[in-house]
Amino acid sequence: MRAVGLTRTGGPEVLEVLDLPEPEAADALVIETAAAAVNPVDLATRSGLIPTSLPAVLGWDLAGTVAHAPAGSGFRTGDRVLAMTAQLGTGVGSMAEYVAFDPGFVAHVPDGMKLEQAAALPLAGVSVAEAAARGIAPRQDLTVLPFEDAAEAHRRLERGGFRGKLLLAP
Repeated sequence: MRAVGLTRTGGPEVLEVLDLPEPEAADALVIETAAAAVNPVDLATRSGLIPTSLPAVLGWDLAGTVAHAPAGSGFRTGDRVLAMTAQLGTGVGSMAEYVAFDPGFVAHVPDGMKLEQAAALPLAGVSVAEAAARGIAPRQDLTVLPFEDAAEAHRRLERGGFRGKLLLAP
């Protein structure tokens, strides 16, 4: 499977589309990723400001469909879901075609919501709640780029002035 990751830290040029084995199912929920958000924490991890074990798959947020659901998880194959993997704490990055993760950190995507929109929610949700509490209206602009353009996504965020949410899709 393809995944956006790094084997060394540095600028956007260190990002690679890696060829990795698909995750083992076992007791984990396996999600086929439709979109994974690019967040400032990914830039900090990539640049080495936040240490992480290498090689690493980047990303915290994703949305997609369930490819494998363990018994008792509350999910079924084909369910539309979103998740926050908290890559720094779990070692599980979201920028991969398939992500195996604890079903306790996964939620169903509401009917009528696009998966690309849902992928933008998990980590940014806290920021949106804080902004709403302060009377700031969140923007709903989405830009979706393919995995192969991960370095360009990082460059856009680093340049600043980018408004909206930036996503990568397989």
